[in-house]
Amino acid sequence: MRGPGPDRIVVFQEFDQLPPWKTVLANVMFPLLAARRCSKAEARERALDALEKVHLAEFAGAYPHTLSGGMK
Repeated sequence: MRGPGPDRIVVFQEFDQLPPWKTVLANVMFPLLAARRCSKAEARERALDALEKVHLAEFAGAYPHTLSGGMK
């Protein structure tokens, strides 16, 4: 790695870093879309798969303020 690029992201552990106007699904899709490596449909599919793996799929339509700190 020689510098920043669209294939690299950083996860900050502070709880208030999620855009509050985006749903959980939209927040998970955001880096996939920002990297411009996949279509919106593929980003949605991958985000839903990731949410399923961490047992948060039922909260896909929820907003960050409704989640606990650990869920964020």
